[in-house]
Amino acid sequence: MMKKLILLTLSFLMLAGLQAQNIQDSVIKIGVQAANGFIATLPQDVKTVQNTLNQKLKDAKLKTTKVEGYTACLEQVVPEIATVPVNLYVKIEEQGRRSEKVTVISICAMPMNVSDHISESYVRRYLEEIIKQAGREEAIEMLAQEEKNLKKAQKDYKSANSDLEKLNKNINSDQDKIASNQKDIEKLQSKIKDLEEKNQKLESNVTKNNEKKADAEKRTTELQSTIQEIEKKIETYRARIQ
Repeated sequence: MMKKLILLTLSFLMLAGLQAQNIQDSVIKIGVQAANGFIATLPQDVKTVQNTLNQKLKDAKLKTTKVEGYTACLEQVVPEIATVPVNLYVKIEEQGRRSEKVTVISICAMPMNVSDHISESYVRRYLEEIIKQAGREEAIEMLAQEEKNLKKAQKDYKSANSDLEKLNKNINSDQDKIASNQKDIEKLQSKIKDLEEKNQKLESNVTKNNEKKADAEKRTTELQSTIQEIEKKIETYRARIQ
């Protein structure tokens, strides 16, 4: 993951280099004034590019003001552009709609004295540095965000993995219980089979004994009749003896 983040950062820096190569010459107009300058289009958001410019000017200890929508450094020496005081104008604006939005930078520098000369290559290089730094700043922001995303993803993964382990534990426990219950079922089924076989034998005995019972009842009835007849005879003989 860290390798991926490093590659992401490098890709942003390479992209910034390509953007520097796509800088276009332009005539920049500030009110009634006009000067040769440059325009570049960047994919970075306008806030990132503006912050990059502000930091660059702050590091150079340049005072700024707003002129016709431009951030202007008036009558000051900008070491990266010239050793004499100049008027530096930079405009950063957003263009396009929604997902197609881009940031456009317009820049030019005018000498204070007609006799002074400003090399346009230095102005271009100044713009290139802004573009590169904006790319670096975006890469830093994206890197920080991806590191946050990584940290969150790792935390979520740890939580999800813990949940998975619990689920696996519960599943294994339930499967063990199922296996144990199945053994009990098999034992009970075997016992039920034995009891059914015993019941079949008992039912057979009941059937046989019911058949014998009928004979026994018949014999009992017959013997009871015999006893009654004998008892009558005995009573008769007793009566005759008296």
